[in-house]
Amino acid sequence: MHGKLHRLITQAVANRLKLPEPIVPFLCEGSEAPDRFADYETKMYVTRSGRVRTRKVRVKHHGTPFRVIKRTALKARHLLLKAEDAPARSEANWFNKLLKHTREDLQERGSYLAGRVLHYLQDNVIIGPSVDKLAHDKLERECANIDPASCIEKTKLKRLVCKKEVYKEIESVKTHNDPLEVMKRAIEHSYSVGSSIFSPSEAPPDLNKLGNEVYRNLKDKGKLILFYSAILLLVPIILLITTSSVILSFLTLLPSTILAAHGFVVARSRNINTVLRATQRMPRWIIYVCVGSFLTDIFLGGVGASICILLVILFYFLFLRSPAWKRIKDEIDWFKWVLQPTRDSI
Repeated sequence: MHGKLHRLITQAVANRLKLPEPIVPFLCEGSEAPDRFADYETKMYVTRSGRVRTRKVRVKHHGTPFRVIKRTALKARHLLLKAEDAPARSEANWFNKLLKHTREDLQERGSYLAGRVLHYLQDNVIIGPSVDKLAHDKLERECANIDPASCIEKTKLKRLVCKKEVYKEIESVKTHNDPLEVMKRAIEHSYSVGSSIFSPSEAPPDLNKLGNEVYRNLKDKGKLILFYSAILLLVPIILLITTSSVILSFLTLLPSTILAAHGFVVARSRNINTVLRATQRMPRWIIYVCVGSFLTDIFLGGVGASICILLVILFYFLFLRSPAWKRIKDEIDWFKWVLQPTRDSI
């Protein structure tokens, strides 16, 4: 689509969402920006000589990889969440102003990124020029004659809340051949995803209740988590001291140390958001520990590092398998969580 049409669609969606006026210009600017300032991905490739190299590849506007749209949507949401805790520009000190870390700066950057998300959603409902340039150009000309403000009245709109819903909506985007259908779907996807990115920061009551359940369960097991974290830190250190290859030992030591640090945070912190976000990052580091330990044992010809694999697997089944955790684990970084008082504390 042409930049002007992106702006008109985004403006119509912003009006329907009733977004605050100060951020709308940045949202609209972001919806045009990819045509002028493209996004790039770093990809790895193997040369003829067998060497691994990296190169930057321009992100396609039509047929955009869903992972790029999801990643940008998550970045936009994170900036908007951070904005709520940042000082207002009129009250911020010179350092926050220098770093552009005021509430308004973060809101503007988050809105700009959200606009880029809407751009890709809107472009991905039209067949790409690399597939059929004639059909693409014809559809763009016909879409330019349709007023988004009037088309939005005929479009079925739905508000989304959770990150899972947003990702599912992004994955549902597909091309259409009818210009009116293209406009409706562009508006529908933009509205749905935008409604969640700009939704209230606090987790919905049902999710927040589960978040509190997970938090209290982790706090009840705090001493056990500390014990496992200490052992997880101790084993690779012993391995480092007793083996001849320092580099290979670090394949286990580094991820184990980071995972143990997350465990200490979960066990000691009293902030529900800090605890839940540290817990959300743990599965990734559990995988890294398993891979690093496996490679260490393969190259060193021993089984010492395999103890770490057993520890993290046991850790996973003890602390990260509750039904409440499974329900909220993918939503943690999309919301702020509020600690509710227990009956004992009232």
